[in-house]
Amino acid sequence: MVEKFDRFLEYNSTTTHSDYGEQLHCLLDFERLEADYDRQDWNLAPIQIAHDVLARTGRASLAAEWQKYLGRKTGPMARSFLTKLKRLEKVHGMRLPSVTDRLNEKFIKPLVLDSILALVRPAMVEIRSGAKPESFTRLEVLAEEYLSTSSGSPTDIQPWMQELGEEVQIVEGDLHAPVPYESNPRALAEIAIPYATIREQIDLWEQA
Repeated sequence: MVEKFDRFLEYNSTTTHSDYGEQLHCLLDFERLEADYDRQDWNLAPIQIAHDVLARTGRASLAAEWQKYLGRKTGPMARSFLTKLKRLEKVHGMRLPSVTDRLNEKFIKPLVLDSILALVRPAMVEIRSGAKPESFTRLEVLAEEYLSTSSGSPTDIQPWMQELGEEVQIVEGDLHAPVPYESNPRALAEIAIPYATIREQIDLWEQA
């Protein structure tokens, strides 16, 4: 309940079940199913990280193939979770849009978001330079597709939109930097700290 407090808020504000304390087990059933999904998704983290690297290094076609591979690998398991979700919705007579969105990711939707975020930098560079907005057009299409399959929670901004906004801010900061990080030799300069100084700092922390 503590870890998924946003689910409780959604349950409390969008369902009539929340008016009756004895119905709390309905929420717990949904959270239990989502926790099981999260566990399986965590096991796929290495594959998702590899896709993110491919997308951000300009290997779009290879990233697309990687996404298809994950889709084939996880398809049966994803369908099983959605079947269990529909069963819960029917038994309890309630829905939680955020849980529905989470399970509808089918383990591959985060990879689509990777592709969207990877297009932010080239899209912003294109717009600023006046070049043909190929990346921006592609980003717009992917974002519309992503949005069309997300119902979202009425109590909070969708996480993917928050991530998109954060990515825009990061790129905006980089583009406005007076000296690019990669071309600034001092940014990578090694600063040697004597061991005695480190030991002294540690001693001070222990005494605090």
